[in-house]
Amino acid sequence: MLRVRHSILLELKGQASRCCSRLRQVIAATQCSREPRPITHRILDRICPLTHSGPQSLMASQKCVCRHVSSGSTDMIEPIERKILAHAAALDPAPDGFRKIWFRVSPDLSMNHLLETAIREGLGSHLYKSLKRSRLLESLAEREKQKLETQYYQVVRNNLRLIHDLKEILRQSHRRGIRPVLLQGMDLISEIYEDIGLRPMVDIDLWVLKKDHAGFVKSLLGSGYESDPLYPNTFRRGSTTVDLHTHLLWADRIRARQFLLSRTDEEIYRDSRTVTWEGEEAQCLSRYDQVIYLALHALKHRFNRLIWLVDIKNITAHWDPSEWEALRSRAKELGQPRILSYVLFLLSHVFGYQPPKEVRSLLIERLNLLERRALMGRVNGHELPVWAPAFLFSSDMDRRSRLSFIFESLFPRPEILQQVFPSSQARLWQLYLRRILQILRMTYPSLKALMSVNPNKSKRLKKESSIYTRRRNT
Repeated sequence: MLRVRHSILLELKGQASRCCSRLRQVIAATQCSREPRPITHRILDRICPLTHSGPQSLMASQKCVCRHVSSGSTDMIEPIERKILAHAAALDPAPDGFRKIWFRVSPDLSMNHLLETAIREGLGSHLYKSLKRSRLLESLAEREKQKLETQYYQVVRNNLRLIHDLKEILRQSHRRGIRPVLLQGMDLISEIYEDIGLRPMVDIDLWVLKKDHAGFVKSLLGSGYESDPLYPNTFRRGSTTVDLHTHLLWADRIRARQFLLSRTDEEIYRDSRTVTWEGEEAQCLSRYDQVIYLALHALKHRFNRLIWLVDIKNITAHWDPSEWEALRSRAKELGQPRILSYVLFLLSHVFGYQPPKEVRSLLIERLNLLERRALMGRVNGHELPVWAPAFLFSSDMDRRSRLSFIFESLFPRPEILQQVFPSSQARLWQLYLRRILQILRMTYPSLKALMSVNPNKSKRLKKESSIYTRRRNT
């Protein structure tokens, strides 16, 4: 009897030892640095001192886990819910493939968290249609199923209202001889998304040349729209909002943005194409300008919604090498060649999507350490750091223009700061002081992470870059 008890105790101790060892590896994966050992390690040493032979064994396990992370393991960098969203984002996903991924979902996964993530990323409707097409919608709880269905039909209803109001705006502007250019969602619904419920929209984005601005504003005011007192180029009527642009890259707010493109607005407007949209003629950007604009718009907003990457993915899904080469030439002509590298980096890591191998090495340029760190944050499910847009936007500028652009992006004109702090009645110096404090508060986490880079992490990022380079060349 004593021998049996002794063997049972030894077995229990062995199981506890293996559990403690596994827990150490998980903790090491979150640390991946040579910081002082956390209190959880010291507690485990008191509970189970025989789990490892000493600190060298622990450091070896840390290196092993770090090596697993840096080798591009999709299970750690890209969780299963992101794989589900990436597969659902296809315009016509294979039902069998989606079912295989869906059945790999852990029972511990919060389905509510998955749905919230999909809706926040603009992919709630894609997930709903993929589940319905794969006959998996009924596997959800009634409350979760209702949530997805409600979101989808809300998008349909909202888009129908925006389409109806846009047709009225186009008719009124055509009578004045003004032809606005459709941007973002409205442009895509007419050509890319056959199901209008797949592309959520918040407002109507239109671009007019400066010479047509006054006449177009009169047309909007005559149709019952009212200008927002804080944002003069935003017009509202009921629940419909029109966002009017007088510069393609928003130089009406940050004047230095006019130097982001090496072509004038008039030249880009002349290259726009005329399409028939819901029975009305409308202007849209040329195919290549459309992709470049969508990429720059997504970068401006720190790629914080995956739907913007999905837009570009769906536009270019069936392009042949000659079209990709034309896109590359147009990006160089506009002075923004590196924006394609940023977008393709994210598309490759998040969706596993790449251009044809014949032109892959021409499109994707080598990224430096800061660029990779910024973009990898989005790959791992976070937003880009607050400093990333100004830094990445200006990557192709000379030093003087770049410093000027970054400075004005951080410290814009007083009227723009009044929009940033709308409830403030502060003086000019107080506005800029508040802006400095706001920037410090927003950049502190990024700067802290940047300053904590050790040689091991730098080597890991370089290794990731080399893996990415080899993947693109093959």
